Amino acid sequence: MRIGLDAQCLLAPICVHVVVTAPPGYDLDMNPSQDKHHMYLDPFATNGEVPIDKLEHLVSQADMNVASLRNSGTVFAIATRTAYNIEASHAAGSRRADPLSISKLLHGHAATNRQLALYATRWALLILQSPFTQRWLERRTQLLRHILRDWPEDEWIMSRYVLAQSRRGAGAGAGQAAARIDTTAMHRAWRPDRLQAEAFQNELTAERVAPFGIGQVFVHRRYQWLGAIVGFYEVPPASWGIFDAASEGDSAAQSGDDRRRFYIKTIAASSTDEQVIAPGNLEVIQDESKVTDSMFPLAGKYFKRFDRDQCRFISNVDEEYPRLAARN
Repeated sequence: MRIGLDAQCLLAPICVHVVVTAPPGYDLDMNPSQDKHHMYLDPFATNGEVPIDKLEHLVSQADMNVASLRNSGTVFAIATRTAYNIEASHAAGSRRADPLSISKLLHGHAATNRQLALYATRWALLILQSPFTQRWLERRTQLLRHILRDWPEDEWIMSRYVLAQSRRGAGAGAGQAAARIDTTAMHRAWRPDRLQAEAFQNELTAERVAPFGIGQVFVHRRYQWLGAIVGFYEVPPASWGIFDAASEGDSAAQSGDDRRRFYIKTIAASSTDEQVIAPGNLEVIQDESKVTDSMFPLAGKYFKRFDRDQCRFISNVDEEYPRLAARN
């Protein structure tokens, strides 16, 4: 508007277009006219003007018309559509052989960029959603879990602006109950010094999980992706089927006579994914050249540093898994 150009976003299906409106009293060639004149542009597909009949055909596929979309490009609508697109792209990327191919930017690790984009999207969709609806409650719980798992330093924002709003605005019933549950969960997460530390209850020993240990680097036997071991789960027989289904195969390396099997928690070298894998699917490697500085974006969550001489990470969660760190 500062240069006399009235250009707005037009939320056409598939791709956002731009609509340029001629000044009042003129057409697009600056000839006097009492009618309104519009030019339509698609910056992603062409350098020229988009014919109106082509645009009408496009929007008709979604049972809309161009006239109804001319004032659709509000800040709210653009932010919401962008957030939904990022969320959909994240879900689609998770099903690709190379999930990071959709999140490569000029700077930053692709996995971290992907995670940050999803986190920002969940904040945006919560803020833009009408409050105290069922969908809003679901979005709030989803974001809370994301914060507790990955962004505990942002707890104060959640408590001050979201949970406080919930306490003020939630009525009786499910909304109020959900607000109490979320507030309690956040209170426990942010005030661990007031809680008695819980001992990690399992009977796993270094001999039991050998030859595996916290910090080892491995290659998945079937899919050949690189990862690192960050934890162990001891599982009773009743849960073997569930863990086998979720861990890409059965625990064939363990004796069927064992009362309890163990499964391995891992992080991937090229993404922020954390997975539970059966031991038989992992092959520990000793080739440190396979690990580069750009890998393992989640390493700082579990490890102090990478020891190249031993080709393993140095654990910072020994108190959770005592005596299970890799030793040479």
